[in-house]
Amino acid sequence: MPYGALAERVAVPEEALLPLPEALSWEEAAAFPVSFLTAYLALVRAQARPGEWVLVQAAAGALGTAAVQAAKALGLRVLGAASRPEKLPLVQALGADALATYEALPEGVRELGGLDLVLEVRGKAVEESLDFLKPKGRLVYIGAAEGEVAPINPLRLMRKTWRCWASGWPPSSGKGPFWRRPWASSYTVSEPFAGAPMLAQASMGWY
Repeated sequence: MPYGALAERVAVPEEALLPLPEALSWEEAAAFPVSFLTAYLALVRAQARPGEWVLVQAAAGALGTAAVQAAKALGLRVLGAASRPEKLPLVQALGADALATYEALPEGVRELGGLDLVLEVRGKAVEESLDFLKPKGRLVYIGAAEGEVAPINPLRLMRKTWRCWASGWPPSSGKGPFWRRPWASSYTVSEPFAGAPMLAQASMGWY
């Protein structure tokens, strides 16, 4: 892995460090930045506003669970979607206002009258996700759980005045106001979902 992720010790610039919140273990803190800050930055870049409806695709996954919590903390109303019904109680427990399986998603969106924003985590569902947007809606592509997305016809965006872009982590620069914000205390998260710790030696065969 790049950047010494499996090293026991690594030297990094001071401005790249974040404080460890007292409420989080080392494992939870390690799991926090990639998913939670990816989701948070996507919402900020999309100029998400309190009261707007946002669809979080793959809402029961690592990035999806973070996106649901970040969206609720910013005052959005969340429609959480997952592949199977048994995944939805977790999404509901994280604060989602509405739930749907992928199969039932079109009907769920119709009942809401369309969406202001979509966080596209599935990848291949991006064309369907665009159809859920109201005029002037926004879609942010932040994941590809089901594979790479097909090219998007810009005429579709133009006709409905949709905006569509990709947002990732880390940001292009590790300096500036972004890093000075108190991320650990700016909003409350239920719990980063960290898997069981593993010895570094056990992962060597993966790469």
